[in-house]
Amino acid sequence: MKKNVLKSCKKENLVSEGEGSVLRGNEYFDEECLRTELKKRAVKGAGLSILSQFFMISIQFGGGIVLARLLTPEDFGLVAMVSVVWLLLLNFGYNGFTEAIVQKKDLKSDEVNALFWINLIISVLISLLFFLSSKVLSWAYDDQRVTSIAMVMSLPIIFMALGTEHMALLTRGMMFGKIALSSVASAVLSLAIGIGLAMSGKGYWALVIKQVAFYVFSAVGAWVVCAWRPGKPSFHAGIRAMLRFAMYTYGNFSVTYLRRNLDKILVGQYIDAQAL
Repeated sequence: MKKNVLKSCKKENLVSEGEGSVLRGNEYFDEECLRTELKKRAVKGAGLSILSQFFMISIQFGGGIVLARLLTPEDFGLVAMVSVVWLLLLNFGYNGFTEAIVQKKDLKSDEVNALFWINLIISVLISLLFFLSSKVLSWAYDDQRVTSIAMVMSLPIIFMALGTEHMALLTRGMMFGKIALSSVASAVLSLAIGIGLAMSGKGYWALVIKQVAFYVFSAVGAWVVCAWRPGKPSFHAGIRAMLRFAMYTYGNFSVTYLRRNLDKILVGQYIDAQAL
């Protein structure tokens, strides 16, 4: 019986929902599929998560050492000035929509489809707002270089939104191997680009492009490893509770984030990039 369930879960089909058709696999939405060999997948998933975290930390640590030899403290400080605000906005959908999808019982594909478009539309608006606010950041930090950095770093906010629902579905299904593959590949490729630019003398732009590249690769990776595809924009009445949950989660994240990072904003504003 279990073999038949597993075989059924692996089959992907085109399902008409609302105004569009959504390509999905049973393993993302079928409760019976999600419960199949739950203990085995949980143990395997935990092992893969630990292994992927080890690789990610190793990549970040090793890459940080190499970049620290090629760049100056001021280069890192300039990017940090923008990043401390940027990361709060970047995590809008990731911290909230992800939890809403993971914890939802009897999740439907059209609900995820509605969340995808809402998240993408809001993220585009946030990206545009951050782009237009680049002059304000430059004025606050009294450094004109911040303007161009903020403009370029507004792009990853959109790419983050493009892969959030895909990665949330993989997390819900405890498909941590696919998540690890996408994350590690994105980290390695973006680091290679960053080191290459640093070696060619691009300075702080090596860090900026590295960040942008990571989220571009992450979005592409999410669509490659997750078979679910969004349909046409639509709204599902059942997502109101999910949206409330997502907003509460993001609000809680924002309060915690600001409490931990307000000092970085003040250092960048009242001292300089090198000190930060």
